[in-house]
Amino acid sequence: MHRGVTEFLRRLAEHQARAKVCIVEVLAAGPKAIARRDAAIRGFTFFIDEGRGETSAELPAFTALATLGGLNEILYTNILNGRTAELPRLAPDFVYWIHAAVPGLRAGSGGAAAQPGDAERRMTRCRWGGLRPQAAASA
Repeated sequence: MHRGVTEFLRRLAEHQARAKVCIVEVLAAGPKAIARRDAAIRGFTFFIDEGRGETSAELPAFTALATLGGLNEILYTNILNGRTAELPRLAPDFVYWIHAAVPGLRAGSGGAAAQPGDAERRMTRCRWGGLRPQAAASA
């Protein structure tokens, strides 16, 4: 899981304009863009939901979405405040909170099954019609 989270945060840091569009500006882009954003967030829930099946704890069905919503808020705040390049250093904290949300989650669960390129594919899902990072739009 750590590898997948680290890769995702690294990609956001590498593609700062795209990260800003996908995480921050999307909220002002209209209902269609917000629906795609919501679907993208839900696309990450399998990392946590898979682990819910591995624990004996009775966890709410919304555990994954609540955890990801909190982590998304941390991304939003950092990107909004110009700290996108610093996101990769948050990987250990993100992994900690994912594990805290699912007691007994094995270290090899969920994210370890991620394939190379998963982070890029998920970032690519952040393309909403003509909405593009400003740097790309001016090119």
